[in-house]
Amino acid sequence: MEQTNPNGGVTDYLDLYEEVHARVGDEKVALGIMHELAKDARMRLITAERRTARELANNGEAKATERQLAFLESLNVKRIPRNLSKAEESKLIDEAQAQMIAA
Repeated sequence: MEQTNPNGGVTDYLDLYEEVHARVGDEKVALGIMHELAKDARMRLITAERRTARELANNGEAKATERQLAFLESLNVKRIPRNLSKAEESKLIDEAQAQMIAA
């Protein structure tokens, strides 16, 4: 439901409600379904926002985490450079794991 004008969102929801109500024939059930649809829409929005935040964090600017550093150490990686980005650290982890598989 894309909102093209200020009243479009409300009109779209009312149209949807009328369609749902016509199909189920019960006001309470129709309202329950609308409530669930609204929750689904909110969850899609939250998921998209989180995905965007993760993508921004993984674009090479964010610093590597302590957990990443500890994992590299557990893989016996020698000379781990400090101040690496998450992306650089992730690449080192992938390379270390590939070497372990190849060995």
